Amino acid sequence: MADNILKYKGYYGSVEYSADDECFFGKIIGITDLITFEGESVVALKKAFGEAVEDYLVLCEAVYDGVRS
Repeated sequence: MADNILKYKGYYGSVEYSADDECFFGKIIGITDLITFEGESVVALKKAFGEAVEDYLVLCEAVYDGVRS
């Protein structure tokens, strides 16, 4: 896997850097929704990615539960 890809719980996230904003940012890859994350350091970016995945999983569970009702 490329160095500019994060992985968490089977999800992948892109990694980019904005020189203008002086921050890292990315999005979860391979899903139909647009889920983004950002951080001012690599550590902050990794944390934000993990939180984005966790939030996405909660959202998916809520939607799935709504469909089953």
